[in-house]
Amino acid sequence: MDIALLEVLREQQLKGLKDDRTFHAEAYMVAIESLNAKFHIKITREKVLNRLKTLKDTMNLAIQALKNSGFTWKESTKKIQAGPQVWDDLIKANPKMRRIRDKEIPNLDLLRDIFEPDRANGVKGNTPKDRLQ
Repeated sequence: MDIALLEVLREQQLKGLKDDRTFHAEAYMVAIESLNAKFHIKITREKVLNRLKTLKDTMNLAIQALKNSGFTWKESTKKIQAGPQVWDDLIKANPKMRRIRDKEIPNLDLLRDIFEPDRANGVKGNTPKDRLQ
């Protein structure tokens, strides 16, 4: 369901329905209608926003971990890999990292495509629409 949500939002983003850090109301409505139809559920905007917050938190932790020496991304397992002591040291420094240790993150590429340009890094990020032009 996460991947379906992210794919719809990426389509909306490419249509220009995302400014800076937020999607337009229309983009959320399209995503909600798509999920409700595809999975025969009754999801709300609040649930979508909460799920996106969780997914973005996971993405941010993954990006932080991968910036550290000793951490690599293994595409075949969709997990961040490092030795046990490397993980232990990182978790000691940042206990939130425990959430991504040995966790499959199947949608990391999609999350990065949609949300990484919004991350504060001291340089204005480009949107997918900008990159296409």
